[in-house]
Amino acid sequence: MSAKFSVDSAQFEAYQRNIERLPNVAEKIINENLKKKISPSMQKSILGFIPISDRKKPHAKLSKSIQGTLKENLTVTLQPKVKYAYLVFPDLGVGKSKGNDPERFMERGVDKETNKSVEELNKALIEEINKTLGGN
Repeated sequence: MSAKFSVDSAQFEAYQRNIERLPNVAEKIINENLKKKISPSMQKSILGFIPISDRKKPHAKLSKSIQGTLKENLTVTLQPKVKYAYLVFPDLGVGKSKGNDPERFMERGVDKETNKSVEELNKALIEEINKTLGGN
């Protein structure tokens, strides 16, 4: 179980134009921002959707149970840390959670932050354009 955030530049014209204006550095800027800004905000968003059980044990929602990695270029992959791998059951409605509606907190957390994340990436690209090209 994991959730991926990846920007499809075909959907975002302004984003695409900014990338074209920085052909040699846009990729580096996007990857840096995915790691430093986007991943933490998406992790926080996902944690907001994780349910808390009645059990008296440390809860994934109250821990740093989600990790973000840049395994693929221009993509951050978010998944539970090994200790919290059991989150797959309520998220997908499988195992002991079978019969329950899937929580889909990974997907919902990423969806909630998508527009804000694209804006953040655009902002970073515009800052670099202004630095290097003396843009608007």
